[in-house]
Amino acid sequence: MSDSVDLVYDEVITCKMCGKPFDTRRHIMTTKVRLGIKGDPEWLYLCPDCKRYYTAKKMLENAVGAKGAKSYV
Repeated sequence: MSDSVDLVYDEVITCKMCGKPFDTRRHIMTTKVRLGIKGDPEWLYLCPDCKRYYTAKKMLENAVGAKGAKSYV
């Protein structure tokens, strides 16, 4: 019987908005592969709290942009 131990090191990722540690690099890379995400979208590096704020802000910008757009037809 072997008493060997395998140590695995991973980098903790901090939120790009608030700086709070929230995930590991390995988990983010696995998420990207499973979801088929290309590149590095900024929302992927946000903690859950900041991701909610970011999503709400983008939705509001899109809604206001659609209503505020002038029609020349």
